[in-house]
Amino acid sequence: MSSSTSSSRSGFTFEGTALADVEFAPNDFAANVSSPHAVGLAGAPSAPSLRRNLVKVVILLAVLFLGLEGLTRYKLFRMSKDFVRFSSYAKDARILTESDGIRIALIGNSATQRGVDMGQLKSDLSGGKTGTVSADMFVADASRINTWHFMMNRYFWRPRLQPDLFVVTYYENELEDGNGIEIGRMAQFFTTPSDWPEVFRTDISENSQRADFVISSFWATFAARDRLKERVLKVAVPDYADYLEESNGINYRHAVLEAKGKPKVSTHRALARMLKLAREHGSKLCFVAFPTREPAKPLPYDLNGEAVRMIRDAGMYFVDLRKVPGLSPDKYADEIHLNDLGRPIYTRRLAQEIATFLQRHDGQMAKR
Repeated sequence: MSSSTSSSRSGFTFEGTALADVEFAPNDFAANVSSPHAVGLAGAPSAPSLRRNLVKVVILLAVLFLGLEGLTRYKLFRMSKDFVRFSSYAKDARILTESDGIRIALIGNSATQRGVDMGQLKSDLSGGKTGTVSADMFVADASRINTWHFMMNRYFWRPRLQPDLFVVTYYENELEDGNGIEIGRMAQFFTTPSDWPEVFRTDISENSQRADFVISSFWATFAARDRLKERVLKVAVPDYADYLEESNGINYRHAVLEAKGKPKVSTHRALARMLKLAREHGSKLCFVAFPTREPAKPLPYDLNGEAVRMIRDAGMYFVDLRKVPGLSPDKYADEIHLNDLGRPIYTRRLAQEIATFLQRHDGQMAKR
């Protein structure tokens, strides 16, 4: 092997390749590095290229987000009976309060929805001393005192719509604080940003849930994610609706058993808030303790004495319908909901109690 050197060539040989045959051009390398379209030593794209790609990704994500949000609001929401009903509540409240005769708004959850025959209720109440009666139902399944307050405030009190009577039906501990809240639904349908301070003060205390609530207020897909998942499963999985109903029954029985072993300590800030606002607006409220199925006990559950005292001290009406004659176990679809046999029995008894309130506790309403 021989080697020679000069100012422009090298005679070294490596792995059989003579470097003497390769000319180096330092000026060319410097020119490439200084070029605005240069590619890094590892082949990385330039800064302008990265910015262009980032803009494309952001636009694509925005299009996908808006498309999914539009699909949720204008397609999937309309496929849900609950969401369609919620969207109509503002209109329904106005129609009810502009109706002739005595106007009654029923507030509650699925116990009310599946337990009251509205046609029969209006028929049983109309005529006689009460005259014409108009009634409508404003319900949300698995809702409790927190959600009911904001439903009444948004659809009646805030727009200054006044029915003659609110009938609020509950069971177990649904008038107490600390019950679960379906955050997405309450954020999307039953509250506005002006309600946020009150929501965070009384109803939602954890920061993670507050963040969930704020996001759900503006992002319908996020708010309805659990409902959408449930709907997809009902379509995709055979008998999923039956499974879900049975699962809810098991969860209810478990919650009842779990509550028996715990000391009963409860507060009623949400109830106090509802009663206060009702008095400020001159509203009449009738609270009804609903008859759940518990054949082994004389009464299905105990009343909370503090809640009943608060209701009566506020000048409102309380009706104990925990035990209704004729509602035997075969009149129920599950531990809570009445079936087609039980619904007319309960409706008839509820109508009797409402008529008593209209005739004895507010004679002026019975003369409208």
